Amino acid sequence: MIALDTNLLVYAFDAGTSEHLRTRAMIESLAAGDNDWGFALASAVEYWSIVTRPLRGPAAATPSEADGYLSELYTAGAHLWLPLPGFGRWLFERAAGEEISGRRIFDWQIGLTALQNGATELWTHDRSFRAPEGLRVVDPLD
Repeated sequence: MIALDTNLLVYAFDAGTSEHLRTRAMIESLAAGDNDWGFALASAVEYWSIVTRPLRGPAAATPSEADGYLSELYTAGAHLWLPLPGFGRWLFERAAGEEISGRRIFDWQIGLTALQNGATELWTHDRSFRAPEGLRVVDPLD
């Protein structure tokens, strides 16, 4: 099962990014294939905060537009993964054991949620993404 990171959701939505067309095509191909796929709730929330950010000026999406794209992804077969019971304690214990600090905790949260929901790969265009053991990181735009 394949998990998508926040940056791919943003690139696929935002036609102003240089990665937009390749990311849209990649997601369309993923949706047409046989693999189950989805993204963590944390990625969806982060996507929303980025694309609707008022500082983006006229490029900022409305909440309805941001929700509309997520709905398109669900219709195409994406799963929205929630953390399972006991997740919070597990997240912090694992993060402490792996010396996760600073902003990397957000990647760690996304990776652990994906892993907990059955993902075996996490697709991202972030070369510094730190995934937990058992979750292979793939850059589909490379």
